[in-house]
Amino acid sequence: DNFYTNIREATHIKFRIDRDNGLSAEDAAQLKQMHPFFQEVCKTKDDEIKRRLSAKYSTTKEETPKTDAEKLFDAIIAPYKGKVVVVDFWNTWCNPCLAAHKEIEPLKSGELKSDDIVWIYIADDSSPEATYKEKIQHIKGKHYRFSSEQAKIVKRQFGIKAIPSYVLVEKSGEYKLRDDVRNINTLKSELKKRIDL
Repeated sequence: DNFYTNIREATHIKFRIDRDNGLSAEDAAQLKQMHPFFQEVCKTKDDEIKRRLSAKYSTTKEETPKTDAEKLFDAIIAPYKGKVVVVDFWNTWCNPCLAAHKEIEPLKSGELKSDDIVWIYIADDSSPEATYKEKIQHIKGKHYRFSSEQAKIVKRQFGIKAIPSYVLVEKSGEYKLRDDVRNINTLKSELKKRIDL
């Protein structure tokens, strides 16, 4: 019975190691009371997370502008006036988001290759940092990782209820939520219309 309780607790600890970027003092103290097998499993997970977090990657997240959450979106898109901007709200745990990235990525160097299109990706801290750092290596664009509170406020501005969600920013700087571009063909035709491809 104690062994099964340990399994459940160790599973929770492993989840928190991933979510919180390492083993907390509280969890370390709890582990000391557990079977050595579970101590070893959790220590291995902790070492793995530390290694992944300290790895050097070519793609890094952008610095989130220091402004009120209500003004964050405008601050992020401001440098790209005159270009078409696709803003993708996603997270590492969202399978439809990852499937969409897989579909869109080849278009950036193919059919939709253009200096007039900017791809911006916004995730939040529900995406474990180590996993996030690894995932963005395969997604060309500008990457931002908001706090949960910032994400909640920005999503509320657009009425985003599910991800992936997309905001399309016109060359003029005007923008609106465009979840119809979840369809790859709609995305292609909407972008081509705007940039003469």
